[in-house]
Amino acid sequence: MAVEDFAKSVLQKCDIYYGDSLISKEAIIERYMQFFINNLNEESRSVSFALHTGSSCFDFASIAAVAICCLSYNASTNDDILANIQIGDMVMFKNQRYRWCGIVPKYGGQYMALEQDGKGRNGKSTFYMPYEKTKHLIKPYNGTSSITDGRGVRKAKANREDFLSYLYGVPIENIPSV
Repeated sequence: MAVEDFAKSVLQKCDIYYGDSLISKEAIIERYMQFFINNLNEESRSVSFALHTGSSCFDFASIAAVAICCLSYNASTNDDILANIQIGDMVMFKNQRYRWCGIVPKYGGQYMALEQDGKGRNGKSTFYMPYEKTKHLIKPYNGTSSITDGRGVRKAKANREDFLSYLYGVPIENIPSV
């Protein structure tokens, strides 16, 4: 879905209020927001100027339009992210650190191999997750820890994913890439 289409669908489903007044359904604000959305084109870079009356409604509409477009700019798919992870890199899966061991053919399908360090006397554990069903749960780990247990891992916020899930009306794993 293109950025413009995504932003238009968000504007149709969401309302913008200034105080107690609904401003997103006013014709001038709709045109102003459409101006912003049309200038945030993926194919070409554009420079535009917006002149307005000085009303704070236009400022709020500008902020809302830019925020909506920023939400829609997630060009990386899960497959792209996983293709850039090297074997041995640390990743996050269900709020725990693992070492990435790649995608392996197993049980007649493609599986992700994830490894965790042993605990106590146990050795390393390797987990195999179905690739297509769980690829959206893998995130690169950007921290400095080299231990693969759950110490110091904070619960991730999914505000953006929850919002997109609400907009599309489907579970998070079924959201199309934009």
